[in-house]
Amino acid sequence: MKRHLFLIFFQLFFVHQSCVKRLPPISDTKEEDLSSIPPRYRHQIGKVLFKYNIDKVALKLCENGLSPSCLRISRELQDKINKEKDQIKKDQIYWAKYYYDLAACLLKDSRGCYNAARFDIFMINNGVDRKNSAMYLLEKSCQFQNPEACHEVGLWELNEGSKEHSLGYFAQACRLNMMNACFMGAKIADELKHSDIAFNMHNKSCEMGDKKSCYNAGVLAFEMGEVQLATKIWDNSCENKQASSCYNLACLLFATKVPDKIEKAYHFLELSLKYGMEKAVVEFDDDLNSYRKEYRFMKLMSRYVK
Repeated sequence: MKRHLFLIFFQLFFVHQSCVKRLPPISDTKEEDLSSIPPRYRHQIGKVLFKYNIDKVALKLCENGLSPSCLRISRELQDKINKEKDQIKKDQIYWAKYYYDLAACLLKDSRGCYNAARFDIFMINNGVDRKNSAMYLLEKSCQFQNPEACHEVGLWELNEGSKEHSLGYFAQACRLNMMNACFMGAKIADELKHSDIAFNMHNKSCEMGDKKSCYNAGVLAFEMGEVQLATKIWDNSCENKQASSCYNLACLLFATKVPDKIEKAYHFLELSLKYGMEKAVVEFDDDLNSYRKEYRFMKLMSRYVK
């Protein structure tokens, strides 16, 4: 009986240890050196897996190159971190989790790269220099089509003062349908005088539901001489209660001085006031000087502007 129990113990321990040893060697190449695990924690990984009874099937599948299983182990270890009270033990689990996130990353899983990068950033915030590792892993995650990673690298490059480089990462995140990245990238592109890029990114952000981007896309289209396109964008944006878009339509129609269009202009002006257009803009806009003394204009202003 004792011999039987010993064999079971040995087999379980061997599964955990062999899994760690047979994973891609983290520090064998220059790239992975950037993400190396301190030896004192590397030597504890097998013990951590055994102690916390990590899913043996997932370990085997990860060992055989299935990244979702590596991420499953990472999630299991995160659960253990959340429950562990002892900081020394918690640190050991953190590094084991990092190892399996790296394993997933080496298997070209964007989430594994991103998780490992977030750990590096956590370490940076605690005074440990792991910037190169974090940047490498974020760039890998971005390369593997993770918009969050692309966005973070963009922010990092922007903080370093490199707008051109940051624009490329924001554009990639935007292509992957991250609305905030579209807006940020459009803003930078506009500052760099890349009007066509700024328009495309604002327009995509608009299509994803950002009202401010709809207005900005219309402005850029108008500045590029695409008046019909600008009108169409502002019209759609006004329907979604974007006050500035309604106001711009009103100004365009007032400028025609055509009676039928003046009627529509008042309609859009009323909508802009209803949706919160600023009093100062309407009262001091030179484009409306010729209408300011009209009874209809004054009545409209008195209704919405207190």
